[in-house]
Amino acid sequence: MVDNKGMNSSNRNILSRNNMPLHDEQVSNYEAQSTMIHDMYGEDGMDLPTSPKDEKTMILELAFEAMEELTMLALARSPLWLPQNNRYGPEILNEDEYYKTFPRGIGPKLFGYKSESSRGYAIILMNHINLIEVLMNVKQWSNMFCGIVSRASTIEVLTPGVNGNYNGALQVISAEFQAPSPFVPTRQAYFARYCKEHTDGSRVVVDVSLDHIRPNAISTCRRRPSGCLIQKSQNGYPMVTWIEHVEVDYGMLHNLYKHVVSSGLTFGATQWLISLERKCRSLSNMMVTTIPTADSGDVWSALSPHYDGVRVMSATNINDPGRPIGLILNVSTSFLLPVSPIKIFNFLREAKFRSQWDVLCRTGQVQENAHISNGGEQGNCITLIQVNQSQNANHNMFILQESCSDCTGSYVVYAPIGINPMHKILSGGEQDCIGLLPSGFAILPFVPNLSSSPLGGYMLDDGSEGSLITVAFQILVDNNPTSKLSPDSVTNVERFLKFSVQKIKNAVMSDVNTHFLHLPIVSAKVNGFICIEASKVLPVVSSEAYYPNQDQPTTP
Repeated sequence: MVDNKGMNSSNRNILSRNNMPLHDEQVSNYEAQSTMIHDMYGEDGMDLPTSPKDEKTMILELAFEAMEELTMLALARSPLWLPQNNRYGPEILNEDEYYKTFPRGIGPKLFGYKSESSRGYAIILMNHINLIEVLMNVKQWSNMFCGIVSRASTIEVLTPGVNGNYNGALQVISAEFQAPSPFVPTRQAYFARYCKEHTDGSRVVVDVSLDHIRPNAISTCRRRPSGCLIQKSQNGYPMVTWIEHVEVDYGMLHNLYKHVVSSGLTFGATQWLISLERKCRSLSNMMVTTIPTADSGDVWSALSPHYDGVRVMSATNINDPGRPIGLILNVSTSFLLPVSPIKIFNFLREAKFRSQWDVLCRTGQVQENAHISNGGEQGNCITLIQVNQSQNANHNMFILQESCSDCTGSYVVYAPIGINPMHKILSGGEQDCIGLLPSGFAILPFVPNLSSSPLGGYMLDDGSEGSLITVAFQILVDNNPTSKLSPDSVTNVERFLKFSVQKIKNAVMSDVNTHFLHLPIVSAKVNGFICIEASKVLPVVSSEAYYPNQDQPTTP
């Protein structure tokens, strides 16, 4: 943490040049009540408050100092920020320079924890007032960033802000963050969120952990001042500078994902900006989460620890119209293939290759009936695929699919739907009565490597050493929500997952498919990403449909 006295002259100049107060009138209102946070913590920085009033004052002071630090970090240049190894990656903090500039901060780095830092920029196609509302309303925030935030709640509102615009608002929030793989542990954070409007019209929304002030709060992730500086751009849309600076324990992180996570592809500033852009560009507001976490609420329950790298979770739906009624199993795993993400993405999204891995399409004719571009680039689209079964016409169906590729990864999300429900919807019928059970894939580069695109955006370099693939299936195992889950059902979905993984491995590595492996997929610019979503359309598919008698699943 940096007060006015501890701030060096260059930092003071950064703020003054941008008409941003070093310590505005709100801080002075509290100076009569307390000294700076350093004095409150004591000489060793670890003294705890002795009363609720002292605690509230400390959180207020902490938030003001975090706001100043984040503003300086957003405006600073080299040597405080350094480029990554590739030209287009997010900037990372120079740790030595950071601790020189902010010698006190919220204390030294926690023992055994690893620092992650990144900074990114984007023009957001949203009114700045609405953007502030999204960031300060926890329900909207968790929905906007549902691919990263698995759950969140407001613990306390210390100050509501003035004039209904959140200026000066201060909240205490508990949140859980997730990545698209069961091999990456979720992160619990307990932090204060503060919103401040500067005199030049720019706004800051900053998070800072409260582990020193409320040490009993559950937290596995420490958030140093993180958040965004929102400024006006020439086109009238907000220019957002996003900063993520956290400390986290890598002890439970799978070795396959350590490089990907540390690079910022899962929790870094670029991921937050892309998620924001996806929602702003989205054609729908119904994001489908296909990889739930064990701690993401009361709905999903983990059945057992990872077995052979497979996670199985269960949920019971009694009255949610967005999902089929009954007992649902979610099974997921991650694995590595020595094939570039672009090639894997091409294979999984193309209807003509679907029969090589999808058991729902193995005995039928597969045809793409509709294709809607969603983002302006090849591969970013919504498609409607028709499957006509040659052996039993009663099993004919449609598959609704959305695919997207950007600089942080590629995704293919799909869901089958019956012929009659699809015809009703295409004729203008009601969609809300159709249950959703999406499945899909997340594809991340094993070695993050970005290269420039001739179209002005980014692309995942075809020179990646491999792909980290997460597959997740949701299966309705019983229409009766009160039925008990049988061990056979769990065994069957695990076998089905391994069977599908092996089919994908065999097909991708086959020489027969080499002709499609060199098609480049280029993402849109950072301010043009689309949301990875599936429409609210899905039928109930029985678990028997996944297991043809003629093929026994094999272990990958």
